[in-house]
Amino acid sequence: MRDFHIGRRAAVIWLAYLCAAGARCSSADMNSLLGIGGTYQAMSGESPVRLLREFIRIEFSPRLARTVVQFEFSNEGRPQTVVMGFPEQVLYERGRYQRFRAEVDGRPLAARPTRWVAESSEQRWGRWWVSKVHFARGERRIIRVRYQEPPGIDETDCYVYRYLFGTGRSWKGSIGSVQVLMILKVFPLDATVTAYLRGATRHGDRIAWQFQDWEPDEDAALDFAVSPLITDAVFDGHYAGLRMKLNLRHGHLDGYLSSLACCLGGSLAWSRGERTGFIHRRAKTLALTVDSTQALLLPEKRESLLPFAPYVQHGSLHVPVRAVCEAFGARVQMKKDAIGNWSVRVSDPQRHGATS
Repeated sequence: MRDFHIGRRAAVIWLAYLCAAGARCSSADMNSLLGIGGTYQAMSGESPVRLLREFIRIEFSPRLARTVVQFEFSNEGRPQTVVMGFPEQVLYERGRYQRFRAEVDGRPLAARPTRWVAESSEQRWGRWWVSKVHFARGERRIIRVRYQEPPGIDETDCYVYRYLFGTGRSWKGSIGSVQVLMILKVFPLDATVTAYLRGATRHGDRIAWQFQDWEPDEDAALDFAVSPLITDAVFDGHYAGLRMKLNLRHGHLDGYLSSLACCLGGSLAWSRGERTGFIHRRAKTLALTVDSTQALLLPEKRESLLPFAPYVQHGSLHVPVRAVCEAFGARVQMKKDAIGNWSVRVSDPQRHGATS
């Protein structure tokens, strides 16, 4: 199981611990629950309870992530009293969940938080919301959990969300059906979406995953991030990363002039008033002026029309990236992946070993 930076965001794990009917979980059991940080097993013996369906719906915005998780269970053995815990990360002695509620078969289900425990490499979550549910023989029950929390913001200014699926080994057999629906709110449709859980499909602002009879060997995570930037950019085989800070402006690549000069291996100079920037590369110089759609290539003195005028934002000059690259003979390729994210590849045919 991978380690994730503690400052990113709390994951969501559904964890069930099973006790024999009528048995009471001791404080020692609770301490054990709080100390485990990997694949979760039943406390005693094998469980006859099967997890038939799991449905996760997330409304994700820069302000809040609203999550509803619904589980359908079936008891295929003798009557069971099930102790379930829903974990919450506690940062600086404060929990992240807001308006946490649990229901069983449409009725309120009491859930109490445990005392929080400090984080360590083995202990990911600070406390658990614990409930007890009784299953008669052959009974099916639906558990629903609702809560909201502010999204995490990582070191790259991406809004991040995480959901961690257990292996299902606390239950009898595999997880029958798993469905995840992520609905993006407020984010622009051309924002970069990163989802490390495979199998995603996207239709506009909705991203979905679906699995049948799922039993991952290890805990599988839905790590999800939204950024206004195009983060997959390569210049002549070298990853530009977030140095380039590319985004789309009316369908055209937009980036910092200073970063672009660096990625192209050129030098940068400014006019006296810093209204015009000059990129110099291989005996050619391109002049770009704030608020002007006319660019000048020297020494040919050839003018060209830009798709949008360079502009200043937060102290940096933004320019149309493709036009600048092509002015120096570089080739720009853009490609969309399965969920609509752009990758950018810039290559220079004049440079030996350049990649396309």
